[in-house]
Amino acid sequence: MQSRWVYALIMAPMSLTAQSSKPKPPAPAPAPPTADNPVSGAVGVVGDSIHGGPLVGAVVELVGTNRKGTTDSTGRFRIDSIPPGAYKLTMSHPLLDSLGVAIATNEVQFPAGRYALIALATPSPTTIVNTFCPPEKRITGPGAVIGQVKDADTDQPSTGAKVSLSWSQLQVGKTIGLRQILRQRESIVDATGAYRICGVPEGTKAVVRATYSGIATADIPVNFSDGIIQLVTLHTAKPDTAPPPPVIDTLPTATAVAPVTKPTPAAPKTAVVGLRTGHAMLTGHVVNAADRPLAGADVTVFGAASKTVTDSSGNFFLRNLPSGTQTLVVRKLAFAPTTQPVDLSTRTTGKARVVMPMAPPSLPTIKVEATGAAKGLAQVGFDQRKKMGLGHFLNREQIEERIPTYMTDIFTTMPGIRVDYSTGQPVLTGTRGTTGSGCVSYVIDGTPYQEATPGDLNDFMHPNEVEAVEVYSDVDTPAEFAKPGKSCTTVVVWTKTRTGDLK
Repeated sequence: MQSRWVYALIMAPMSLTAQSSKPKPPAPAPAPPTADNPVSGAVGVVGDSIHGGPLVGAVVELVGTNRKGTTDSTGRFRIDSIPPGAYKLTMSHPLLDSLGVAIATNEVQFPAGRYALIALATPSPTTIVNTFCPPEKRITGPGAVIGQVKDADTDQPSTGAKVSLSWSQLQVGKTIGLRQILRQRESIVDATGAYRICGVPEGTKAVVRATYSGIATADIPVNFSDGIIQLVTLHTAKPDTAPPPPVIDTLPTATAVAPVTKPTPAAPKTAVVGLRTGHAMLTGHVVNAADRPLAGADVTVFGAASKTVTDSSGNFFLRNLPSGTQTLVVRKLAFAPTTQPVDLSTRTTGKARVVMPMAPPSLPTIKVEATGAAKGLAQVGFDQRKKMGLGHFLNREQIEERIPTYMTDIFTTMPGIRVDYSTGQPVLTGTRGTTGSGCVSYVIDGTPYQEATPGDLNDFMHPNEVEAVEVYSDVDTPAEFAKPGKSCTTVVVWTKTRTGDLK
């Protein structure tokens, strides 16, 4: 028996508009089906023009009716029992929400006793950029970051939040030394929670963060080699949802003795800014590259007070976490430290799955004389300065014992310097300066280094590159590292490349 349905192929013309909060008047109700007026229907497919492939979970609805369909894993949908007539179709999906756009077709005829075959797709990256970025903002590049910023606990727009896209370029010169040039684009979140940053050069690798009421989200990496559109949704926390605990004094009671000819002023008793807490929870599962659970892995959220360890099944559960877009940090011996963004909220328990790659194999410990890196450290004066006892020193073995993920992790609990999390991001601050400014000067491989923004040392280099570090108060800084006109704590970093190249 043959079906009475006949299929009509319709490439539905679509219009792209920014979402509006104003309600639209309802379309006139279609004539009800009768025996002489059988129903119509629709089958179709929706494509994702931004990422490629089908758009899964999109809802296609006929305006003015309660008829709708949802796309499956292949992007296909079907709508039955449609009264014959002409209708506009709308499409909704979280992807479109993050873009802040609404999709609607022109009127499509649904004839009695026939199915209409509908082909829909999201707008292309070029269409999106041309819609939201005027030509004058595309002069510096074709890339754009588009997304939403919302309160993590209420899902309301974080109107007025500042979204920053930052990347850096190196500049080297005899007079300026080694310096990073910060490139940055900014956008203010509007009343709907949307933001758009235009004019990003092709191939740029950058990070996106939102700052709201003095609290910053985690940095989300974006790579414009993957496409000219990067979609990033961020969640912020109100200040009263992430209060710091009481400050803890971590300064040691004993201090190094300075030479008689150069007395050291008494160090002020400085407290370390406490790690953040809150009321969000996170559960998750940690596995290796073979998808087998990892027990005994240390799990924390960057800058948060709560820590835990995975059980025999690789599962973990964290309480008392700050809300918002945060960074999950997982460490385990023999595995490379792993970080990934997580969205935390008091409305629901967050979930995460972490895959940890094996750490690069290390050679067995052997006893050697002062050659290679050890000889290199001696030749740059590291050993001689350490014997003088004016600063604080860490060699490669001592650095590795701390299992650092970021450069600032190297200096945790180190006398004379602290890691400040008050902005939500780790920043090194001096604790023993005579001026009380807390400023820090950096010297990397004997060359002055200037941070573009506080804390971007973590973006500039990785702990695996470091052979040794030295930390000096302003009055103890050796002359070769002192910066004229500034009294700051000095951090000296020696890399493996620099010390290993010395002969």
